[in-house]
Amino acid sequence: AWGAVLGAGLHFLVQLPTFLRLPGRLFSLTLGLHLPAVREVARLMGPRLLGVAVVQINAVVNAMLATSPAQPVGSLTAIKYAWAIMTMPQVVIAQAIAIAALPTFSGQFARGELSGMRASLAATLRGVILLALPATLGLILLREPLVTVLFQHGVFDARSTQLVSWALLWYTAGLVGHSVVEIVSRAFYAMHDTKTPVLVGTVAMSLNLAFSFLFSAWFERLGWMPHGGLALANSLATALEMVGLLYFMRRRLDGLRSAFQELGRRGAVRCPKARRDRVLAAVGEGGVGGGPQEGGPAPPRRRDRRGGSGGARVVGPVPAEPGVAGDGKAGRAVGPAHDDVPIPDLAQHQPGSGPHRQQQSAAVRHGDVVA
Repeated sequence: AWGAVLGAGLHFLVQLPTFLRLPGRLFSLTLGLHLPAVREVARLMGPRLLGVAVVQINAVVNAMLATSPAQPVGSLTAIKYAWAIMTMPQVVIAQAIAIAALPTFSGQFARGELSGMRASLAATLRGVILLALPATLGLILLREPLVTVLFQHGVFDARSTQLVSWALLWYTAGLVGHSVVEIVSRAFYAMHDTKTPVLVGTVAMSLNLAFSFLFSAWFERLGWMPHGGLALANSLATALEMVGLLYFMRRRLDGLRSAFQELGRRGAVRCPKARRDRVLAAVGEGGVGGGPQEGGPAPPRRRDRRGGSGGARVVGPVPAEPGVAGDGKAGRAVGPAHDDVPIPDLAQHQPGSGPHRQQQSAAVRHGDVVA
């Protein structure tokens, strides 16, 4: 307890010199209750204090359950040690990133940049999950060696290691949920909304109490150490809290997709088949020889002069072939100059040979075919 108080005091003192050197500022000690900003902070702090109180009440009830006769001796110490180990990666990964991201979220919301905040939140969540998943896997696989190295000494024997490792297994299952809750809660705080995370957290903690009774009895019937049920109850309740916060945040921000995902979802990335279809449509609508008629040959095409077969454009007047109806107008079928989608040689698929092919070649020679 003294360490927590001393750490908070040092955290304040280390910022004080820079605060006092701010230019053009005169400071006087006052509560500032007449200032709208101070009243806004008090309004936002009220629900947050209620949420902290609910968490503490939940911790007290869990401690009472851990010391019940149904639990093995040492269960209370086991869940405390396991909780301390699980929160180490949570503090390093989730809390650190959440504290750093809060000013960004606040600035974007204050400027009305909801799309930017949505992209920032989505990127932050991806990064946190990317770090939390390996940490979860590592804690699950290495829980016993880790507890042995950290605590096993003297009266803390191998059985104590098993008790802590068992609780750590089920606490670690909720590491991703705890990490996501840290980030999304800060996003709500940036939007000046402390009620939603507190209400969702209160419901989750109430479910945690119910799950604690349920899972402890279930583990005991299975022959497992029942204090693991207390840890599993916390992980499941946190997962439900994560789902609830994400649901309400999606409604507030109209989704959690980043700007690039939205761009791709709306069809900015075009498929090669669609480009080929547009080229063929341009050739057909350009009126080359009045367009192919039923029973007549299709418009000809010369291969690229460099030996390639793609990227050709018909830009000059091409007269209609003899015997093929047309409107007599010069057609211009223009394809993309650098399109990598070749125009299929449709003439190869038309019936007839000999005079038909010779007439096609003569018609093309009168036109202007360029690569």
